[in-house]
Amino acid sequence: MTIQVTHFRIVRAWLVLMICCISATVQAQQTLHAPNSESGMVGSIQAGDKAVGKLAGLGEDESSSFHTYTIEISPGTKQLVVSMLAEGDLDLAIKHGDVITAYGENPDWDLGDDSTSESATLKIDRPDAGVWYVDVFNSLYEESEIAYELTIK
Repeated sequence: MTIQVTHFRIVRAWLVLMICCISATVQAQQTLHAPNSESGMVGSIQAGDKAVGKLAGLGEDESSSFHTYTIEISPGTKQLVVSMLAEGDLDLAIKHGDVITAYGENPDWDLGDDSTSESATLKIDRPDAGVWYVDVFNSLYEESEIAYELTIK
């Protein structure tokens, strides 16, 4: 009888621990909302989080419109995966250590997808520790807003 009670307590403690871990994981996932369609820094995002926003093109005389997010990568991280799904042609780029300042023909990002697709996924194996900058950008001349969702894994 004592063995059964002890076994029951161990299983019960394990279940409570697992429920707490699952609850903490669910609570940690957040959605960051870009405040408007103007270019600029939106904020920090963590693995498991998502961000949503809208971007409009700036017209023929302007450069790309963009939203910048940061993510802090810990030493020993095995892979960084950044995915975007948009309702139109938006682009995605990431860079370690500094903001992205150039798009187009001579971009200064580490990895980017500027195809005409409505989705993009960028993967970096064993990314360097530190701050990574993630840009969702609109390099089209159209001024209509395009909605997007960004996820980090």
